[in-house]
Amino acid sequence: MLSLSGVFAVLTPLIVIICGKILYKNADCDINSVFGYRTSRSMKSRENWIFANELCGKILFYGGIVSAFVSICAVFLAYIISGENTAFWTSVAVNLLTAVILFAIIPYIEDRLKKFEDENKNKNVKD
Repeated sequence: MLSLSGVFAVLTPLIVIICGKILYKNADCDINSVFGYRTSRSMKSRENWIFANELCGKILFYGGIVSAFVSICAVFLAYIISGENTAFWTSVAVNLLTAVILFAIIPYIEDRLKKFEDENKNKNVKD
């Protein structure tokens, strides 16, 4: 069961890291309805799209690294202290927490995107 816990402990953060890297590296792709950080605000302009996707990609990449470290340490400690069953459920809990955090970053990105949008409006008014 530890091997299954270990897979869960690594797989979810690894997927988050890979998605973050892909999102950041491809932030300047065309606005589309399939790939990227897609909200009405991010899809309003090309500048918004690039900004939001770069920011989201960075957060996912670095957050995934932190998540991997925390997840692996938590599962390992749970295994050492309480055994296989606890390690498995610790892995499940850490991965659920990672999923919650993925949704929790949306308001942060939207706030930063709104500030970015406001700065661009003010810059265009001054020009």
